[in-house]
Amino acid sequence: MSRQILKCPCCGSGLELAVYDPDKARPEHPAEYLEDQATFNAVLKVAAKRLMIPMKAILGRSRSGPTVRARHIAIHACWEETGASSPDIGSYFKRDHATILYSIRSTQRRGWVDVSREIQQAVRIG
Repeated sequence: MSRQILKCPCCGSGLELAVYDPDKARPEHPAEYLEDQATFNAVLKVAAKRLMIPMKAILGRSRSGPTVRARHIAIHACWEETGASSPDIGSYFKRDHATILYSIRSTQRRGWVDVSREIQQAVRIG
């Protein structure tokens, strides 16, 4: 977002507006972006195998209990492993950034963090 000040033609008072610039919305460091995507893929593969839920289901729209649990844990593992922003993780999982934040908090609140850390450890090793 960039800022622009618009002046009123009659009185000259200014109004500051935030203007979206799509060229500035691209990642500043594409190598880091690609590295995060590779890590997201690795985390998703390990989570799917460890939790016995297909990758397609984790990325899908299913709201069944085991699938939602696996999705929350995978999102938390991606967040901790990469430190990526919730919008970046959300774009990978095709979810809104607020949903990503909810998943992270839910994983912490429900005590699933230990499973998330096991997945992170498996990603680092393999």
